[in-house]
Amino acid sequence: MSDEVKQGHAVELFHQDGKSAHIFYCSKCGVVHSTKIAADQCHGNAICEKCGGKVKYGVVCDDCQHEEFKERERAKEAENFEKAEKIAAKGYEGFVFCDGASHNDGYFESVEDFIDWAEDEYEDPSQCPVYVWACNSHPPRRVDLSDITSNLLDDMWEDADEYDLNGIPELQAAIDAFNEANKTILIYETDYTRAVMLSWEAECPNK
Repeated sequence: MSDEVKQGHAVELFHQDGKSAHIFYCSKCGVVHSTKIAADQCHGNAICEKCGGKVKYGVVCDDCQHEEFKERERAKEAENFEKAEKIAAKGYEGFVFCDGASHNDGYFESVEDFIDWAEDEYEDPSQCPVYVWACNSHPPRRVDLSDITSNLLDDMWEDADEYDLNGIPELQAAIDAFNEANKTILIYETDYTRAVMLSWEAECPNK
């Protein structure tokens, strides 16, 4: 008896004319199932349909699922790069993003900051990224009076409004002061429409 039969796997049944009967049985015990997944999982011996390894749930093991996810991400990255405007690193100012970088969730304050990190990170020059993504910035959302009062008004009578509450002018003044105090804070987000192209010979001469 082969190792495959000892382990148990789904065997598909066919009609005499060669068409699938859409019925499967477990090669280990012979129990018939209406789906391949159920037959593969019979007696707890689920088989990954990608690599043949064991799986706990479904038909694809964790390693294959992870590889499929990475492949989708690589394809998405390649598509974004193909469509993106290509910008020379020289003259670019501002944050950049490198997917997968083990630094501040991939964000760097500048191209120079990224180069400094990359010099220590990549021993093989061929591993150095040829581009990083540009970033856009925007301040935090301004706090509005309704952000604070809405829950209070929900618990009041039907047509209650903000000015049924006491201290509204003082609260509004405090909100204005808070927004003013935080207006210099910037939030950075990756701009997948602009790729900052790196020239390692010029920007990283030690490579």
